Amino acid sequence: HVHHPMFVGTCALWLGRKYDLPVIYTCHTRYEDYLHYIPLLRVNGRTGRMKQRAVSWIRERVIPSYMKWFANQCDLVLAPSAGMRDMMREYGMTSRCEVFPTGLDESSYQKDDQRVREIREQYGRGRKHLLVTVSRLEREKNYGFLLRGIAEMKRKMGDNFHVMILGDGSQKGELKAKASILGISDVVTFLGSVPNGQVKDYLGAADLFLFASKSETQGIVLAEAMAAGTPVTAVHAVGADDIIENGVNGFLTEESEEASEEAWADQVIEALSGQQGQMRKAALRTAGNYRASRLAIYEEMLYNQCICVKRRPAEAVEAGADLYAGTGRPGRGYL
Repeated sequence: HVHHPMFVGTCALWLGRKYDLPVIYTCHTRYEDYLHYIPLLRVNGRTGRMKQRAVSWIRERVIPSYMKWFANQCDLVLAPSAGMRDMMREYGMTSRCEVFPTGLDESSYQKDDQRVREIREQYGRGRKHLLVTVSRLEREKNYGFLLRGIAEMKRKMGDNFHVMILGDGSQKGELKAKASILGISDVVTFLGSVPNGQVKDYLGAADLFLFASKSETQGIVLAEAMAAGTPVTAVHAVGADDIIENGVNGFLTEESEEASEEAWADQVIEALSGQQGQMRKAALRTAGNYRASRLAIYEEMLYNQCICVKRRPAEAVEAGADLYAGTGRPGRGYL
């Protein structure tokens, strides 16, 4: 079972052939969205046209072609969301693929009520609504959009809310400056890194989880927010589309010239003024599908199927086992 297609991935393929073992690959990352982490492939407004074309060619042709080749060498590909599975199919993957999201351990569902009250009192600052977002402060997380959306919220509903931003990253200073320019420094607090075991209490203290990233393969943080009983407002993207049921456990908006920050802000305001109790219950129901204990049973079944097909393909077919059936969408009865 390999988790990266390069270097260790090719080693896994070699070992699989050598020992006649099935190879399973979990596709975690949309690599084309992370090219800017390679200094040689960074582009900006001053980058020459030839380099821009070269980077676009790598993003649009080279990476999809390599991902297609690697996935088709594997016996099974696990996609963390239905959207990621569809993207791999668009690349040309023909190998068996099943939806298998990352699971949450039981601690994600257990809040410290006293600590939740303390966080709400400390960061709510006497305002009606407390909101939260969690992620690395990096370009691919789309924080520019998020801050502009918060500015729209302030314009529409005043300063009767506060937003906690948990996480750290190379863009922290730039984002703080942008918040000041947008005039939202009084409604936003950058808390920096918070120990993983404590994040659930910050999530549980909030009325709503805000999300704008479009580079996720699953968006495990959305499942964590729902496990704390916190609904989500996000933009349409792979990962978010798979877990959020619009108007039920959260809201989804478009990000385009026609419907951008203002539409997102309107959905946040609607979520805050709607049936919060019902949305919280729906969020908890959705999060129940991501318990690691349930997913472990499912994964064991997938392992056994791969072993069966590898060792006794004829018997498996004769037995009438439909080993190649799809599993559906996470949270919609895939277990």
